[in-house]
Formats: sequence, structure tokens, C-alpha cells
Amino acid sequence: MTTLSINELSVAIPEDVQVVAATTVDWIPVYRLDGSSISMIGATIRNDAVSIGYVATENYSAVCVLKRGERTIILNYNSPTQLSIVFEDGEALPRAQFASQSIRLASLELTLPAGVEIRAGRERRGPGPDWVKAIWYLYGVKAVEIATHIHHELNKKGLTSKAVWPPGKGDVPPHWKVEGERGELFVQAHLTEHESHTELEVDVLGALKSAEFCS
Repeated sequence: MTTLSINELSVAIPEDVQVVAATTVDWIPVYRLDGSSISMIGATIRNDAVSIGYVATENYSAVCVLKRGERTIILNYNSPTQLSIVFEDGEALPRAQFASQSIRLASLELTLPAGVEIRAGRERRGPGPDWVKAIWYLYGVKAVEIATHIHHELNKKGLTSKAVWPPGKGDVPPHWKVEGERGELFVQAHLTEHESHTELEVDVLGALKSAEFCS
């Protein structure tokens, strides 16, 4: 019998269950378990996680999402004999970079509208070596104003940003998107407007090779 360790959790794995070597999605560990005892293993992980303070925010037959602070465990039952376990430890990621009036990601720095209050989320690598992303929480300025400002900022930096995509019909919460590109550099900003703040997520693809575009 082997043991699977997920941060502070340790789960005994029966002999009839095979643990496929961990892969990563978005630099987040993913484990796949195959065997007849996965329902028991999933229940053990859920119960042990709840006992140390995790809360089941979603709990269905095919998926269970457990959260505690910035840590998340996702149990995906792909089939009666296959379980995928995703563990995201936001506490281990660096804080997103910002100054009083601007945000920075890799080689890209963007100023934001006057009066905005910036609080840092987390920064992480994307699936490829030249892909980085980060989240900030913005207060005091409407999402549409921030999106429009980012659109103009990207064009001023020599990227081609053609438009601000507004929320789709029925989008709740409302969501805006802005894109910019030049050569191998691609920037995408997603802005989700909540009641008290706007969540800004920026992806930069190719930034590590294209610093000259954002100097």
C-alpha cells in the first residue's frame, strides 16, 4: 500500500488502485487514480479535508470542490474507476506586482485610471514557458472604465488592441475583455465586475521573449 500526500493530507492507496504520475495543468498538480476503490479514496480525502478546515463549496456525484483560504482541492470522478485530484495552493504563489497606479506582469506594465485602489492577487506561469498570468482586485472605478483605459494603454505601447468586448447578454456577473498583440506578444485582460470590486485577470503570452514591446 502506498501513500499519496497532498500538502497536509496523506491518504493510503490500496493495491488495486494505480496512481498515474502527477502532471500539471497551468502549473497546478493533477493526480489520476485508476482502480475499483476510488469512491472510498475520494470520500476519505473529502472527510479528512473537512476535518482540518476545508469547506465543500461544490459536492456532486461527479465533482467535489474543497476550499480553505487560497487552497483548493478538486475531486473529479471521470468514471466509476477513475478519479482526478487537482490541488491548487494559492498561498505558495507570488503576489501579483503593482505600484500605486499601475500593474506589472513579466515585461508588461500598465497604468490604470486615476482613483483606482489596487489589491494584489496571485501570479503564476501558464501552460507554456512564455505564458504568465496574474489577478488583481480593483476598487473605486467601474470595470468598463478600466477596460477602456487598458485598451488605450495597449495601443500606446505599440500593441494592436482593436476593441473592448462588452458583457454578453445575460452575463452575471458582467465581464469585459480586452486583447492586444504585436509580433509574438499577446496580451489578454478579463475584467469581472462584482458588487464591491472588479477582478482583473491578465494573461501575457510571449512576454519573456518580447520585453522590447513594453519598455
